[in-house]
Amino acid sequence: MMTKAVISLVMAALAVGCSMKQPTPVPPTVQAEKVLDVEQMVASVPLVLYGGGAGSGVLFKSGNRVGMITAAHVIADSPNPEKPTTYGYQVISVVGYKPGTEIILYATTASILKLDPKQDWALLEISVPHESMQFASFGDRIPKIGEEVWMVGSPLLDVGTVSRGVVCHPDRSPSICSDTSLKFIHTDAVGAGGSSGGGLFDKNGVCIGIVVRRNPITLTMYAVSTYYIHEGICEGLLEPDLMPEFIN
Repeated sequence: MMTKAVISLVMAALAVGCSMKQPTPVPPTVQAEKVLDVEQMVASVPLVLYGGGAGSGVLFKSGNRVGMITAAHVIADSPNPEKPTTYGYQVISVVGYKPGTEIILYATTASILKLDPKQDWALLEISVPHESMQFASFGDRIPKIGEEVWMVGSPLLDVGTVSRGVVCHPDRSPSICSDTSLKFIHTDAVGAGGSSGGGLFDKNGVCIGIVVRRNPITLTMYAVSTYYIHEGICEGLLEPDLMPEFIN
């Protein structure tokens, strides 16, 4: 049997244990969500002028060189080895504006490196880069349905216009397209003539598509995924001469 002295010691120890302060639980670390830099996004999408028409493009940097991806039909009548010009030499002009203003920061030209008229995208190199140019990151993924997206372009020459929407379908063959093998990102973000060649960006400001066409009935927009553009640039090339860095 336990003696009274032992029992007293045990009770005292229990009392001390109960009175000890419990450790404060440490809350789990929450990683801050990246804040979308809309001005950076807009600044990476200059106005593209060709002949008597206009469109948009998305700039990127590769080493000391600057490239741009746009829609093929934006510069379809410009000189290139795959499709000769139909009405003489046309200069591809690239004009950058300060976001949210009509202030021109630079004006330069571009030359075609690769063009895919079927998927409707073109890779160009900027002839004379400017220090005020801003550059986009490009995604190497197909987005998810319902994902929030931002479209940047120059509809009807309203340069640097931003519209927001969602991905209606991530990999759709449009009813307005006769070639059912072609797939595009379908979005309800608003665009118009001049939006072509502009960028479709995700919530992190990564360009995931190049705007190429509009449904004339629903007024929704289609963009060729940068995932397919990445494949197209690399096709037949062991080491592409100039291309953006694609990220997942």
